[in-house]
Amino acid sequence: WIFHPTAGQATPPESGSCRVLTDVQAVAAALNTSGLHQLVHENDAVRAMEQVRKALRLDRRAPYIRSVQAVVFITNGGTPQGIEELQAAAQIRPDGPRRNNVAGVFLATQDIDQASREVAAALEQFPDYAAAHAWLGAIYMAQGETEQARTELAKADELEPRLQVLPLLWAQYFLGVGDSDTAADRARQAVERRPHHWQTRLQAAQIFRAAGRFE
Repeated sequence: WIFHPTAGQATPPESGSCRVLTDVQAVAAALNTSGLHQLVHENDAVRAMEQVRKALRLDRRAPYIRSVQAVVFITNGGTPQGIEELQAAAQIRPDGPRRNNVAGVFLATQDIDQASREVAAALEQFPDYAAAHAWLGAIYMAQGETEQARTELAKADELEPRLQVLPLLWAQYFLGVGDSDTAADRARQAVERRPHHWQTRLQAAQIFRAAGRFE
């Protein structure tokens, strides 16, 4: 693998925003990717954890490895351990994506205050971070503030139209405002984008059921 830190741009990356991997760290990154594949595509959490733990032994300062380990924990019901791992990743690299990951877990556990704080911190550092605007929209929905939710989801859509979480968030929004037809359409779009992602299909099924699309 070859990683170009400037992504072809003329402006060099800020100090601390990237690092050159040693051979051992590159192996760790490969093991981590393998673990993520095992979890998402093979639904094998045991094998995924084995791969991720091997990766961590090789590179304990990699925030992306801690993040994948968090996902494995959360998938298996270990939400507290998952939050600890995500917070550890955010301490290693306190950037928008890491903070936003923590916010997503807090939102899923209905801890709206903590989720709001993490999203606010992410947006303060990266005001045009689409995923953070998407989660802020979800927070507003959880609080019943539909107009603010629509504004934030629209902002996320403008910044990154292909953001994978957006169709389901839009589906939840339209279901909340009583537009079940559009909600079902957005749920179908979510499945089309991630046809092999079982969690997306499960969430879409919940939207279809609430919209009366029992078939």
